[in-house]
Amino acid sequence: MNQPDITTLENQAIQAALNNNWGQAISLNQKIIELLPKNPSALNRLGIAYLKTAQTTLAQKTFKQVLKINQTNPIATKNLYNLKHQFQPLADKTIPKSRSQTISFIEEPGISKIVPLIKTTSPQIIANLEIGQNVTLKSSARKIKIFTENTHEYLGQLPDNLSLSLSKFIKLGYKYQVYIKSINPQSPQVFLQEIKRSKRLKDVPSFPVSNHKKEINISFQEPVVHPLEIFDPLASED
Repeated sequence: MNQPDITTLENQAIQAALNNNWGQAISLNQKIIELLPKNPSALNRLGIAYLKTAQTTLAQKTFKQVLKINQTNPIATKNLYNLKHQFQPLADKTIPKSRSQTISFIEEPGISKIVPLIKTTSPQIIANLEIGQNVTLKSSARKIKIFTENTHEYLGQLPDNLSLSLSKFIKLGYKYQVYIKSINPQSPQVFLQEIKRSKRLKDVPSFPVSNHKKEINISFQEPVVHPLEIFDPLASED
């Protein structure tokens, strides 16, 4: 099988995972591994699919295979750590049933911004979020807190200076869309995007305007940061 066929299988495996079709994800990644037995990305995807289907023994075995190929692979290492410390995947209540849209995480001057969370919840809850997952913000006493969209679990807060300014904007009628950008428990991040502006302040952006657009992360469609392991709880990110 030639390289384009492998690429097609990888794209299909990733799309199956994005759609939470874990049975299909397992099958597709197994096909890739039959062709490329030492492909760590496919093995990591397979291990995560096993985790999602509660096949923890197979998941552990698969992640150990990755470490035989690369002893320092952070994805396999962190997932094995989670398994050892019983950081099991939470119920799908915190994960959207389908999320196939592309999110590029590009900071648009004045309109969107990548922001680190402070005072975060437990590592287990952060680790079981997904990159690109919709979350919500709530403004209270000059603090803006982030919660899961469906179950309203607390995730963390925006930094104080940003909380203060956005709280004022929200009171004036601004609205925002919020996505999970990083699921590293040591440095979780959200992507904030202004979606509505006060008519009275139509020329006032939510965030300080820089001189040019800055690409923070590449679209899910590109191979460099393609979500080959985006479902790993502690994958290192930019």
